[in-house]
Amino acid sequence: MRARGVFHVADRPGLACLWDGAGGQLAVGDLGPWPEVCAGTPPHTRIVVVGVAGPDAGAGAVGGPDDERRRLREAFQAALCTPEEAAAGVEWLWREDHLAPWLGARSA
Repeated sequence: MRARGVFHVADRPGLACLWDGAGGQLAVGDLGPWPEVCAGTPPHTRIVVVGVAGPDAGAGAVGGPDDERRRLREAFQAALCTPEEAAAGVEWLWREDHLAPWLGARSA
């Protein structure tokens, strides 16, 4: 699989972030201020994932293309901010910042 794109993190509202993955490796990073990097677009996430299933992985098979798509959708869905978290506003800014090693320290 190969995945590449840009993503937005709610606790870094002005930052555009890079997503670049291949062969089990993933790099995420700070691309810079959203208005400079993605001029004319509101903050959003767009990650394109492409790949090929193994030769024994037919449609509907465990580990097949349908299973892989489901697992990817579930993983990305789990990473999204829930409506409850969004409604809490900046309350979550005091939680541990797991992205700091890649994106730098966040600011309020």
